[in-house]
Amino acid sequence: SFRLRLDNLANMPLCTVCKEAYPGIKVKLTATGPICTRCYSERNGHHFSSWNNMDPGVQPHVLGVLTQVEEMLIARVNPIMQVSHARGGQYKYRGHTITFPQDITLIAAYLPRRVRDLDILIVRRHGSHSKHYDYLVKRSHVLDALRYKICNDRYYKDVQLCNIAISELPEEEMDISQSLQFVESNIDDNQNVEHFVEDPTTSNFEELQQQPSSFAIRMGNTRREMEE
Repeated sequence: SFRLRLDNLANMPLCTVCKEAYPGIKVKLTATGPICTRCYSERNGHHFSSWNNMDPGVQPHVLGVLTQVEEMLIARVNPIMQVSHARGGQYKYRGHTITFPQDITLIAAYLPRRVRDLDILIVRRHGSHSKHYDYLVKRSHVLDALRYKICNDRYYKDVQLCNIAISELPEEEMDISQSLQFVESNIDDNQNVEHFVEDPTTSNFEELQQQPSSFAIRMGNTRREMEE
């Protein structure tokens, strides 16, 4: 029955090599435990194992509770991404990945970033003003995660705390989407995302409204350095 098949999904075997478990995974039972067919076929070293530094381990709780905006606040470098909010509440990423030459000496040395300095452009349907989980920010979440990164991540060893930015973060969980850049568009949910939306400060706003869907964009922030 349908319910029985759903219950079987809760008993997915975990591969002891790559630590993956997903519906439909096929495993071989060995003396060391179940191994998925992909890892089992790799006789000369498992590419997705800790042997190849591909096992990140258990995610720390202080990082797992972060929203997307909170992650950007503590990120040293933010990539350019096109994110579409699909019908049903899920997200999808679309488009190409492009690597641009950049001066790596300008990577953020003071964290967290200030909310007003986040390079996010939100394009949303006209009349849609509901709060969203991804724009919730809480000071303790950001501070705890940043302290963890400084203590445990070698790439954060030289990061210094920006007290001004910390003081500007809300003590209680709060929606900060009104502090970000956004434009409204009269588009239909059934239309697909096809293009990036340009910066409204440098493009014709009427052209912006002709873009085929609504989404949020992360803009690279590698050219700004936090100052106390």
